[in-house]
Amino acid sequence: MDDAKFNALYASLASRGASAGELLALAAQHAEHPAMDEKSFAEAFIRPVMAKIAAREQFFKEAQLGRQIMGRPMPAKAPPKPPRPAAAPRPATEPGAKQPMTPDTPVAAPPRPQAPPQRPVSAPSDRLEQFAQARTAAPQPAPPFTASPITAPPPPNPFEAAYAKAKDALESAEKIIAGGSLGARSAEVGKAFADLKAEALARSKDDGKAAMLNLQKLVALAEKINGTRTLAARPAPPPASPNIAPPPDGAPKPQRPADAAQGAQTGDDNRKKYEAAAQRLVPDIKAARALQTPASGALVGAAVRNMLDLSNVIGAAVAKGDYATAQGQLGQLANLAAAVGDAAKLEARQRAARDAQRKESTTAVTAVLGSLDTSVPPKDMANKLQEAGKAADTDFGKAMRKIEKRARSHDRMMKDYTEARSFAQKYLADHPRKGKVKDDETEKRRKLAELAIATTDKWFADQVSNRKKIEALCTRLSADAGKGDGPVAIAVLDDLQKIIDSPLVPQDLRDMASATADKIVFANRLLAPAALASAKTDPERGKTLLEHARFKRTDGGTSDVKLLTEDDGRIAYAFKSVEGESDGGLRFLGLGKGASTLREVVSSKIHDAFAQAGLDFGFPKTILLESDGKHGALIEGIKGKMVDPEEHGAKAGRADGETDPVKKAVLDAEVADSLRTMNTLPEKVSPDSMQNVILSQMLTCQWDCKWGNLIIDGDRARPIDAGTAIPTRDVVKEFAGGAPPAFKNLLTHPDKYDTAKFGTPLPHAAQPFPAAKIKAIKDLDVEAIIEVARKERDAVIKSVPGMDASLMDESCFDIMRDSINAVKAILTKKPDQTLEQFVAAYTDWFEDYSAKALASG
Repeated sequence: MDDAKFNALYASLASRGASAGELLALAAQHAEHPAMDEKSFAEAFIRPVMAKIAAREQFFKEAQLGRQIMGRPMPAKAPPKPPRPAAAPRPATEPGAKQPMTPDTPVAAPPRPQAPPQRPVSAPSDRLEQFAQARTAAPQPAPPFTASPITAPPPPNPFEAAYAKAKDALESAEKIIAGGSLGARSAEVGKAFADLKAEALARSKDDGKAAMLNLQKLVALAEKINGTRTLAARPAPPPASPNIAPPPDGAPKPQRPADAAQGAQTGDDNRKKYEAAAQRLVPDIKAARALQTPASGALVGAAVRNMLDLSNVIGAAVAKGDYATAQGQLGQLANLAAAVGDAAKLEARQRAARDAQRKESTTAVTAVLGSLDTSVPPKDMANKLQEAGKAADTDFGKAMRKIEKRARSHDRMMKDYTEARSFAQKYLADHPRKGKVKDDETEKRRKLAELAIATTDKWFADQVSNRKKIEALCTRLSADAGKGDGPVAIAVLDDLQKIIDSPLVPQDLRDMASATADKIVFANRLLAPAALASAKTDPERGKTLLEHARFKRTDGGTSDVKLLTEDDGRIAYAFKSVEGESDGGLRFLGLGKGASTLREVVSSKIHDAFAQAGLDFGFPKTILLESDGKHGALIEGIKGKMVDPEEHGAKAGRADGETDPVKKAVLDAEVADSLRTMNTLPEKVSPDSMQNVILSQMLTCQWDCKWGNLIIDGDRARPIDAGTAIPTRDVVKEFAGGAPPAFKNLLTHPDKYDTAKFGTPLPHAAQPFPAAKIKAIKDLDVEAIIEVARKERDAVIKSVPGMDASLMDESCFDIMRDSINAVKAILTKKPDQTLEQFVAAYTDWFEDYSAKALASG
């Protein structure tokens, strides 16, 4: 490279900015200085120059040259420079006079130092060789140059840099707010946080100063939520020179050996600090996890999830060796663990309040209803009244008849007891006691009249006491509903309903109980959206919907079923409580409370095993749920319509008895719609889905088979209700004494509501089974299915106080095993049979099986 090219390169680099030009000039002058080894030279001059130049795409060629210069091996110590030669004498017009300058006078470049002899190099590049030769040439004046126009990159936006660095802290705070860990203040804090964030982002485009101020407030709020202070949101410092961009964040920085050793020591120290801090936090994390129990609600669940999410983030940082970041987040993890405790305490307070409400309600209502039953004459008095029958036309006889009649309404009871007391008093007044004759007939009647007065007086006193109890209960529950501190116990609604349904309670008190129930439902539902925001799992959502009165009751069936609904009215779940189990179903099984709930949950697990074997019958997922100390089966809500004669009959009965014209019109419309459904929907059921329903009932021995125990969505029928599945020996013997399970009813039109269609065969009855379904049934591992059922039974009875294995003993599993093997044998013997033929073959097997069971005792 000659001097002209060197000067052109120098001028080009210098024109990019004073800092780059000065550094390059220093590099050119001092590259060979004895104190400058290769590393120091690169760090002091070449690397900064190249980092600045590399930041601009338009200087790519210069960057390539810089990398070549840095890549050349340099001696650890360069030879000393020769002394600078003396300057030539200046021309002058006279001694001491200065040369006059004109615009045309050339300006000489500063004298260049003499370079030492060129050192030998191995395979030097042409550019490096030219660079070395140029330094030995005579100095030449630098040609004039004009700096090429360069558009400097826009300076970094301080707001964007600050927002990016604060992103993790802001997202963490948003997650905590969404999880509801802040309790009752979650909504208030969340709104303030969202408003600050929206305003900061909106102003970042036109008012940077105001945006930064809002961002600082937002970060301060996030720090309070997270529990740790972050410095990431502070604005980045401006670059040193407005014309030169700083090195990119990810640019590698030179590291001396001593720095590397110090970095390793720092990393080891960070690891030790993290491990020590994490070890101290372990007990708190375990304690927080232990607070989540089956009785816990959505608040605790959300708080635990937040804690576990951050634990996973910390674990990822540890896996990368970033102990400093991991340790910095331990403080926030400790706060989240404490938030679990706060949520648990809040839920415990709410449960305690609901327990108190439930106890007060149960005590009051039980006392009221009990007094209504005991206010009537005792049984021994009825015999005495019969003895006094000869006096039917007397005041005494009239009094006795009024008491004995036992009217079934409060107003009639009040009238009869008032008259009875009046007649009894008149009889006593008209027949005073005469001496001490014990066997006198009049004396016996006097005693009965006195007993009648005592009976009526007790009834009147009970009415006063009952009124006070009901009024106090309604006042207390209304006040609790108005506080908004948490949902009122749902159990009180059942108690109030007993008051509402009793005709022996005065109508004004029944109206008061009804209004109180409405107020509780309204207040509980008002709290539901906030509570549901924290509920993510099925148990949490089911419990939240139930506790906040988001349910409606069914018309048909014999058990107490609550249909839990979403905001749009869709059924999310059905809940069957242990207390509300059908008495008829329990008598059918010969077992006590809890037997039906146990069968619902175990049947769901069995159907999971069927599905894994390639037989998805569509049975809804069912889990055990605890709410306020009470247990039940939470059943997946599935779409579809019911073809249930029992439900249709209940609707028709209510419509016939309704006197309000508006309500009657609504009920009549529902009855008409139900009738249309029953007459048209069964014909649309696909053969495959009806086969699944019948197979599900046979394989689990759910022999209470009827149209009311399935639901139809479009053309797909799905089985529901397993309350009497996995039956006892008593069930088998009961069938042996009567008709077998009525599977054939599912092959014809239901009930008698359309006499033209009742009993006529449906299309699916004549269809055969698919080969794949038959193969899956043949391949069923019966013992594996039984083991699944046994394990789930053990898990349920362990969770519910009062349950034991007697509710589903080994004989129940034996019956299910026999039924599964029978189904396999029937389909193996004749694979091409229709559904109607299959049902007939199974019915024949069952009749023989039940007869043998009955004969064996």
